[in-house]
Amino acid sequence: MESSLARSSLSLSTAAQKFGDRMQPPLDQFRRCVQLASDLTSSDSPTSEQKSALDSELTIVDDVLDALPTLDILYHHIHAVSTASAAISCIAAEDPLDQLKHVSAEADASIKALKEMNDSSHAQLAEAVEEFISALRRYMEKNVTKSISVSESANSSPTAVAGKIPTTCNPESRDTEAHTAAHLVDYRTRVIDGAAKPLLESAAKLGGKVDEQARNVHGAVDAVYDFLVAASQMPNAPSDEKKQDMLQSVIKFMSAAGEVGNDCTNRDPHFNHVKALEESVNMVSWIVATEKTDHVHL
Repeated sequence: MESSLARSSLSLSTAAQKFGDRMQPPLDQFRRCVQLASDLTSSDSPTSEQKSALDSELTIVDDVLDALPTLDILYHHIHAVSTASAAISCIAAEDPLDQLKHVSAEADASIKALKEMNDSSHAQLAEAVEEFISALRRYMEKNVTKSISVSESANSSPTAVAGKIPTTCNPESRDTEAHTAAHLVDYRTRVIDGAAKPLLESAAKLGGKVDEQARNVHGAVDAVYDFLVAASQMPNAPSDEKKQDMLQSVIKFMSAAGEVGNDCTNRDPHFNHVKALEESVNMVSWIVATEKTDHVHL
């Protein structure tokens, strides 16, 4: 399957990458889906775990798209790539071709919107998604016209894929894992790429302590992402002692922000900028707080 979709997959990835880092999470998921589907279709004895792993990706797609604001400047771009991932997941459906028909209809709105945008790069992405779904349909019409028969295997596990949060063989845990993965994608899309990165770019123009403080903010939210990924892979919630150890990188950036803030006096022309950023980086700690209130007062 992978060879049948190689050219259209590459075209889609190349077209999407032109729109920057925010396209990376949906592209990573797209590649995971291609790999999982390839493993499923090429296996001599496909397992229920392999099929469930691909099913889980469809749940993640739904969660990511539900969390994506329709007014987001990259809404149609992310939606188009995510529906391509959903299209691949149709291979694991009970009626693959019928499911693909519905997903293809979902993609049509974003494809149309992208084609109507002025820049040719938008149209290129639309055409790449359209061609990928067409190539997938041709492959499925020839090779996957009905539900793939799978064998139950208590000892087997889903194929490991780089960047994928490991799943377990316990079906009851899959919804939770898919939900967690979706939130991690959402955190990286909204917080790191959607908020912290533009902040870093703006602060760089001011330079000095503002730039230094913005780097602390970016470093802290990035370190929190690493913490959340590590914690999600643990069978149980980490103890307070273990959590403290896992949060050392976050604490380092928070401490650095405090030092920059202390070194800045109200005579500094950017005093308010630096102090506001210092308070912002302290907000990061609420993500990992054991007890949370309804709001945070600053």
